[in-house]
Amino acid sequence: MMQARNLHLTLAFLGATDAAQLSAAVAAASRVRMAPCRLGIDRGGHFGQGRGRGIVWAGCATPPALSALVADLRAALLAAGVAFDRKAFVPHITLLRDARAPRQAMCFRRIDWTVRDFVLVASERDPQGPLYRVVAGPFGADPDGSSHTDNSEVM
Repeated sequence: MMQARNLHLTLAFLGATDAAQLSAAVAAASRVRMAPCRLGIDRGGHFGQGRGRGIVWAGCATPPALSALVADLRAALLAAGVAFDRKAFVPHITLLRDARAPRQAMCFRRIDWTVRDFVLVASERDPQGPLYRVVAGPFGADPDGSSHTDNSEVM
């Protein structure tokens, strides 16, 4: 089970980056502006091969503001020469890793999450599993910072 501090929604997965790529990613993200959007986390599923091991996730439909943010961020990263995983964006929050597919459909109460900004995060491992550490941001708000909150979105 993912620890609460590690719950996040990935906008662009960068993988291993050196200092130059990290600096370029920060510069690219700092140029991206976003409109706040509300995510309605209302579905779940499993990514993996058939009923084999994979991840169990919670997700949502992609509102237009989130689609625009992902497109703008990925375009900025591409223009800056920052490599990232170009798989299609599927908004999801990982709940369990190395998990078998659920035998029944997942049911849970909808969670509304207002997204006003995003951050750059490094993934590390400790004995209990992955640990995510904010390395830059928040990004995306108006230049005066008026829309920044503690409710951050993770790249």
